[in-house]
Amino acid sequence: GERGLVGASASAEAGAAPLEAAAWRLIEVEGSWSRGGWVQLRHVLSGAFLRLVPPPHPLQWTFSVDGQPASHASLFQLECDKPPCDGSAPVHLRVHPDATGARLNYRGDDLVRGHGNAPPWAPAPRLPSTRIAMQTISLSRLAADMRQWAPRRRACYAPCASPADGEESSLRASPAWDDLCADVYAQPVCESIARVHGASPGGGWGSAPPAARLRWARLGCHKYLPPGTSPPS
Repeated sequence: GERGLVGASASAEAGAAPLEAAAWRLIEVEGSWSRGGWVQLRHVLSGAFLRLVPPPHPLQWTFSVDGQPASHASLFQLECDKPPCDGSAPVHLRVHPDATGARLNYRGDDLVRGHGNAPPWAPAPRLPSTRIAMQTISLSRLAADMRQWAPRRRACYAPCASPADGEESSLRASPAWDDLCADVYAQPVCESIARVHGASPGGGWGSAPPAARLRWARLGCHKYLPPGTSPPS
């Protein structure tokens, strides 16, 4: 399945993960979303944006959640099988045509891709597997869910509280750490470390303090950032 926030959102079931990990804000960029306008999808927990990785990138057809500047690859159109397009019926999430025009395609086993279900890989057309059910979440419900998950979030971070041992194996051995911790909470922290300390493909980490390098190792941050991003050293 997918790693990090894409995986957490794709595999979320009612009550199985925090709502903020599976919820997205529709930010209208051009026109109204209900009338075919272009929107960005901003992840509630991380504040980052959903983006297709188009060909010919090595990770082509996957989706990332990142804070990169807006581009056609992060612009989406909500297509409805039948009007009105008001969120009451499933939609198809189409990437801007200047970034392939693919639909977000849930291929099972928590795999989310922009291509179809059989080779040769090409932009996914409307398929049963591209239909997405929408649900509106009120701020009050979101806040209540965040309070409910607060103890779990603290437990996820607990293994990082003591700098006694920076080995990732010690983190994995902790009973407080599991896949939900890794997918939901590790990726935003890793990306914050990268932003603060200037991580970039091929960039150096000489100025990163020991605490940042320790947390990077403990959270296994190398799994969540683009290939070529240098770890703290």
